[in-house]
Amino acid sequence: MMIKDILTRGYLPKELPNPFTSSSFADVVTASNATLPSQYKFNRHTRNTGGLPKSKPAKYSLGRGGLLRRSLSVPNPVNQYALTAEICENWSDLQSNISGTTLSATRPVLSGTGRAIQGASSQRLRPIFSARTRRNNRYIIKTDISRFYHSIYTHSIPWALHTKPVGKAERGFAYLGNRLDSLIRMAQDQQTVGIPIGPDTSLVIAEI
Repeated sequence: MMIKDILTRGYLPKELPNPFTSSSFADVVTASNATLPSQYKFNRHTRNTGGLPKSKPAKYSLGRGGLLRRSLSVPNPVNQYALTAEICENWSDLQSNISGTTLSATRPVLSGTGRAIQGASSQRLRPIFSARTRRNNRYIIKTDISRFYHSIYTHSIPWALHTKPVGKAERGFAYLGNRLDSLIRMAQDQQTVGIPIGPDTSLVIAEI
């Protein structure tokens, strides 16, 4: 089951110590006889909140080289379940937006081992991927986006999926982009700037 795999192997940041797992949570909420509280059920007819409670994610400060640190997020389980379910339910519709091109190494794909959602080309194979895509080409354009995940504007998700004019004119939950925007904001105390670093669902949002 796709949603169970993502909640088991793609909920907590991979950098967390091994004793921290979400497998028991995934087992409970995806069980065939599970009776989930109403808070878990995203109400598409409620325009502003979707029927979900707002919450603040837990933060994990990851030490990096030198004095640098990276702030990882663990969203509230209720909110993360709703976001994961929405992405899984609309996975086929999202393919045209996240399938990328032959030059895309980060195109999200479902994986049977390791993380539930991974880039089409693993970090280990990126040098080989780069060599193959760059051969016989004369120029390379190289750029970097500072604090990419931290700077994503959540309202730009419907713009990317449905175009900016449509996203601005249509605010209802009939549009997938608006639902994703709302679900992410509700997991971050309604903040519109930044998406969580750590869950696999953010790989999908980032690629959009």
